[in-house]
This record gives sequence, C-alpha cells and structure tokens, in this order.
Amino acid sequence: MNHQLGDYVQDGEQLAAISDKGSFAFLLQLPYEYVGLLATNKTILLTLPDGRQLNGQVRSTMPTVDSLSQTQGVVINVNSPQPLPENLIAKARLIKSAKSNAATLPKTAILADEAQTIFG
Repeated sequence: MNHQLGDYVQDGEQLAAISDKGSFAFLLQLPYEYVGLLATNKTILLTLPDGRQLNGQVRSTMPTVDSLSQTQGVVINVNSPQPLPENLIAKARLIKSAKSNAATLPKTAILADEAQTIFG
C-alpha cells in the first residue's frame, strides 16, 4: 500500500502494488555472440550480492536486441525459499566449454611470473 487511510490521492494515482511470487524472474542481458551458449546452459548458476547461489532455468529469450549494447534479454526463473527484492542484480555463470576427465590443480600449486604469462 502506498497511502494511508484518509490520504488525498489524484485520479489515476497508484494506490497499491500486487506482486506474484511465481512471476519473479531475472533478466540476463546476454551479448548476442553468446546466444548459442543457451543450448547447453539450460540451468544457470546465479550468485546474489550477499553470496547466496541460486539455480535458475532459462525460460525464454526476448524477441529484440538492444541496438547500442547488442545484447539480448534472457528470462531466467528461480525458486528461492526467501522472497527476493525487485531490481536485484546477480552474477550469472555460463559454461562456454567443458572437458571431461581433465586433470586439475589448485591455482596456488602453479608456478608463474608476476604477469602470469610464463608458467614453469
């Protein structure tokens, strides 16, 4: 509710806002050259500013591209146990390529120069 009992309001002024928890979604502005990644990224990991991570499902893409930034909107639905505020910004992690059976090391175990251009 935006007003209290007895407040004067103009004609057409908004009195209240109703929100549907089920309609909440994140809108990812994805550079157009990465739209092809959506075929393999149906589930996207979202990191909230407080460090929480949520799994989101790609639902659809917007039919237009922003002419200045050349990005396309991607609708990502999430199921959060707590209500999330409107206009919240999260980081999305997309997988560009994956290798199976790859050997990995902790970053601290690799020797390199200061610029990390020569590895030894």
